[in-house]
Amino acid sequence: MKTAYNYLLISLISIFPAFFTGTVTANKLPDVLIQGKIDRNRITIGDKFNYELKYNYSNDIKFFIPPPGAHLGVFEIKDFQVKPIKKSGGIFSPHRNIAEQKFVLSTFTTGQYVIPSMTIEYLDVSDSTKTVSTGEIYILVESVIDKEGLEDDIRDIKPPVNIPMGKIWKILFSIIPLLTLILLFWYFYYNRPVIQNIIEETTPGLPPHELALSQLRKLNESDLLSTGNYRQYYTLLSDIIRKYIEGRYNIAAIERTTWEIFQELRAVDKKYCSKYKELLDDCDLVKFAKYIPDGDIVNTDYNTAVSLVENTKHGVPI
Repeated sequence: MKTAYNYLLISLISIFPAFFTGTVTANKLPDVLIQGKIDRNRITIGDKFNYELKYNYSNDIKFFIPPPGAHLGVFEIKDFQVKPIKKSGGIFSPHRNIAEQKFVLSTFTTGQYVIPSMTIEYLDVSDSTKTVSTGEIYILVESVIDKEGLEDDIRDIKPPVNIPMGKIWKILFSIIPLLTLILLFWYFYYNRPVIQNIIEETTPGLPPHELALSQLRKLNESDLLSTGNYRQYYTLLSDIIRKYIEGRYNIAAIERTTWEIFQELRAVDKKYCSKYKELLDDCDLVKFAKYIPDGDIVNTDYNTAVSLVENTKHGVPI
């Protein structure tokens, strides 16, 4: 009995170094691990497929999940889901977080395509900017005709057919180009100035916060959303906030990326810099990824913009 007890004790002691070694190995994991995958690499034109990004990163760094719009190539976002950040919960990696993004994508062009590599910036424990990149993912988009086995879809051009036209048809075909020009003129003359007036300063020397709030009210009262022009709405929303940042913080924001603006804001406004980044990321998602948000998201983004201006108008909290 005593001999069996000694064997058990020796076995338990021999296990502990393995656990210790596993902990040391976990500490050597990279700051950020990114895994991208799709549910199939061959689709038919117009089909939808699932694309998933999983981020595993250390608690000790400052990491922001990027918007997906700029790296999807020819693919359009039909739907997306961002899961809440959770702890990894592993025995050997208790100090890491896991975040997931899931997208439903589609395209209406055939060929061999690639979801390009995406480079993500983050701040390490010393507040130095580092980068990490995802891998490329290839997918074949096939034609419906090819899939049905109709290999002879390319045929000789048939000779022209002479279609007799009466005077009425000749008049109609002469009027159509003229009507098209009139409609184009009407659209640009009556709609474009309205869009431009949203961000047009009407009072010289107006303080940045008053100008931004006035422009946001005009944007909210416009018919861009009711006519389905989400991309133009979010482009103007982004421009208004970027111009406010320039006026309030003296940061050149119009021609810079969202990440570059965030890095400069961190030095002057640590309290609200992340809020600015989240709002501008939402704008980029609609502008570049052709994503159409629902009404609740639009209202939240508008209210966030107004709140940011109201909360920072009297000074720059450090």
